[in-house]
Amino acid sequence: MAKTSRSWPKRSLGALKTWALAAGRRLKPPAEVVGVLASAIAVGTFLVTFGPAAVDQIRWRPVEYDVVRSLHAGTAAGKVESILGEPDLVDDLEGSYQRLVYVRRNHYLQFLADPSGGTIAYTVTSCDPGFKAQLDLPVLEETVTLQDLPIGEAFEAAVGTQPQVVAVSPIVTASSVGSYVELLAPPSNATRLWSQGLALNELCLADEWQDFAEIVQSTHYVGEVEGVPDAVAEVRARWAANTYFEVAPAASSVRLAGADDVGLPPGSIVVSIYQGESGWLDLALPPGPTRFDFAYPTAGSGAGTKGFAGDQN
Repeated sequence: MAKTSRSWPKRSLGALKTWALAAGRRLKPPAEVVGVLASAIAVGTFLVTFGPAAVDQIRWRPVEYDVVRSLHAGTAAGKVESILGEPDLVDDLEGSYQRLVYVRRNHYLQFLADPSGGTIAYTVTSCDPGFKAQLDLPVLEETVTLQDLPIGEAFEAAVGTQPQVVAVSPIVTASSVGSYVELLAPPSNATRLWSQGLALNELCLADEWQDFAEIVQSTHYVGEVEGVPDAVAEVRARWAANTYFEVAPAASSVRLAGADDVGLPPGSIVVSIYQGESGWLDLALPPGPTRFDFAYPTAGSGAGTKGFAGDQN
C-alpha cells in the first residue's frame, strides 16, 4: 500500500501560531510574581545552607538553660557525664575527691565528686551578661536567675530572706580570683540541709573587673550581712551574680573560707566532710573558674561548645 502523508492546511498553521502567541501573553507572570518567586528561592537556599547555624544562634541558650537547670548537686557523676560528656578538666583533691570541670558555650560548670561516684556540690558560672539561666533552689521550690538583679537583692526577691553569711575576697595569689560570695544556708547547717549561694567571679566582670578589684583589694570580710563594710555594700548593690552554687546534704557542713583558714583560698566554698576516725576533711571549691582553669588547654565538650569567654552570641 502506498504511503500517505498529511500536512496542516496553511490556514490551520496560521491559526495555531496566533493562538500560541496569545496564550504566551496571557500566561506570562507579572514582574511582581517573578520577584516573589525569586525571593522565596533565595530564602530557601539560605535556610538550606545556613539554617542550622541560624537556628543554633537563636536556640542554643534555651537548650543550655534546660541542661543547667536539670542538674543538681547529688546527681551521680555518671549521669552528669552522660548529659555533658567527659569533663574538660579533672582536678584531683584529697581523699579521692575530684573537681570536674565542664567548659560549655558561654558558661562553665563544675562538680565536686565523691569517691563513691556521687556529686556533693555543683556550680554554674557565665561571663556572658546575656546568659540569664534560671536555677531551681532545692527544697525551697523557688528560682534565682544569673545576670539579673543585683546580687544583694537576688535571694530576697526569690525566697524573701537575706543570706546568712557573705564573704569578699581580694586577689591573694597569681592563680586565685577576687570574689564575692553569699551563702543562703548558715555555716553551721545540719547534715540534712541543702546549701545554696550566689557569687561574683572577678574574671567574668569584663571591663569592670578593675573597679571590682579596687573596691575589694583592701577588704577581706566573712560574716553576717548586717553591718557589712562599705566595700561589701557597694558590691552587693552594683553587680548581678554571675555564679550559682549548691551543696547537697551529703556534706557534713558548709562554710566560706576566711583569712584564718591556712591553705584554703579565701572566699572559697568549704565543704567539710566527716571521715570517721580520720577526722574532718575540708575541701575548697572555688566560686567559679580560676585563672588556672582559663589557661588550661581544652577542646571543650558538649554540643555547641566554644571557648569559655570568647563567644558572646
